[in-house]
Amino acid sequence: MWRPTLVALLLLAGCAEGAGPAASLPEGWTRHRDARHGLSVSFPSAWRLASRSLTPALVNPVELLSLATFRLDRPARGRCTHLPSGALARMGERDVFFTLQESPGAPRGFPPRPHPFSLAGGARSEASRCVAGGAARFVDHWLSFRDRGRSFYVLAALGRRAPAARRRELLAVLDSLRVDRHPGEQRLDADESLPQEHNATTLTLPDRGWRLHPRALTAAVAARDQLAFGSFPLPSPRRDPNCAPSAALNALPRDGAFVFAFEYRDLNRRQSARFPPRPRRFRLGPARPYECFGPSHLLRWREAGRAFQAHVTLGPAAGARRRGEVLAILDGLRVQRRR
Repeated sequence: MWRPTLVALLLLAGCAEGAGPAASLPEGWTRHRDARHGLSVSFPSAWRLASRSLTPALVNPVELLSLATFRLDRPARGRCTHLPSGALARMGERDVFFTLQESPGAPRGFPPRPHPFSLAGGARSEASRCVAGGAARFVDHWLSFRDRGRSFYVLAALGRRAPAARRRELLAVLDSLRVDRHPGEQRLDADESLPQEHNATTLTLPDRGWRLHPRALTAAVAARDQLAFGSFPLPSPRRDPNCAPSAALNALPRDGAFVFAFEYRDLNRRQSARFPPRPRRFRLGPARPYECFGPSHLLRWREAGRAFQAHVTLGPAAGARRRGEVLAILDGLRVQRRR
């Protein structure tokens, strides 16, 4: 869960508990119950459970837990903050690592949970490219599944010289995973998941107050190309017939934030070159008045062969914490090349 602070940390609720009756677990194993996220898992007692998020800027999907055979104390940094690159960088050739993430919204497109789990069908992730320039000492497996109306991702990594017993332990840990129906914490509702038009874009939002505004807010930009989100609800968002997203701007609280981003499609090479490359970290310069958006912070960039513009509007009482949330969301925005 991303708490609304300038430095976003995900504190895993609960701690490793005893196993209860001795017969309920293999000898030398520990059961961890996380009531906050509605899940439990068992693992060898010598393994390490992360006490905080390894991906503190990632809030959609949200990291629920991470386990490894080595100490976990390095959050992700740099361009790969959506993956636990800091932990993977210190992984040895005989180590094992596992992280579980949950994607908000309806589990459309996620296959049913396998029984038992297998790594054979898992895809490769970007993890190896994020660690030491691709010179990783592990083989990673990226899995997705749905269970009890929830959707999950698993990143499992095995050191290149990890013994077969470690692989069996990892699969046993996965098979021990039990999830409840979502415990009711505030999340994006099913109808607030990203529209189909944005299937090449991944947006991550804090769960406390922030929400996606999935309906088109202005007629000046094609619905498939606009992406809007804010720290407040829209009572009844209506598509403004002009260029201004008036419903959101009028509902902006004094301490709120609103971001309206859109994509320029079908640009030629010369037009695209007018957009600067995406920065390593987004920064908000001074707010200036714009015809459709009023006083706002303008951001323009290109990446993955695509060009974007975003307007960030902050309420007059929005402080450093709110600005930090906005920048963390923008830094967590993942864009893929369109097929």
